[in-house]
Amino acid sequence: MKDWTQIGRSGRTAWQATAAHFELRYHKGTANKAPVIVGNIEGFDVHITCTDDRKPKPPAVTVYQIDYASLGGPIRIGRESTLGRVKILRKLTDIVDLEIGDQSFDKLALIDAADVESAATFLTYRRRQAITELLCTKGLRNVMVTESTTSFDTRGVEDSPRQLAGNLLGLIEFAKIIGPSIAPDGALAPSNNLAPVEELRSYFDLTASGGPDIQDEVR
Repeated sequence: MKDWTQIGRSGRTAWQATAAHFELRYHKGTANKAPVIVGNIEGFDVHITCTDDRKPKPPAVTVYQIDYASLGGPIRIGRESTLGRVKILRKLTDIVDLEIGDQSFDKLALIDAADVESAATFLTYRRRQAITELLCTKGLRNVMVTESTTSFDTRGVEDSPRQLAGNLLGLIEFAKIIGPSIAPDGALAPSNNLAPVEELRSYFDLTASGGPDIQDEVR
């Protein structure tokens, strides 16, 4: 297990600056506990931390998660893999991979839900569009979309406040399409998953979007 106190100064200041920019809480962590950024943005609970997956000499990864109001029955959507494509291997490993009739999406995504009907109801065209972009975004690993959370990780302990903020804002934009946020009074804000189809603004691709620049806030 990593000694999280060994994170360099650039990493600590990046996390602290990002948390301050979004008015989130930052916990610097201890030798045995990874640093964490937590809080709420626009009605969505967000969580950023690190893990080493407890593997021998593991590489650290930065983990991002966002929570939204539950959308009903359980569903899990991740990247299709070679293992998931081979039917006999799916049976042997108990992998569920439903197909909803959208050939390109079915080939890209591994869908686990109670049944095809509930999966198809959840996966509107707008949501499929957003999930497709997320699954295809370079640098995002272990992408998982469920009825109430979305998460992914990136290699290493992120030490760029611009990249931390970009990934965080990308998750917010994604969550607005996937599920409703929760207002301070407990009311659900409407999702825009039925809005006219348009290109999802990709904060994840900072070369295209520019992304937020909060370097000046680092002390």
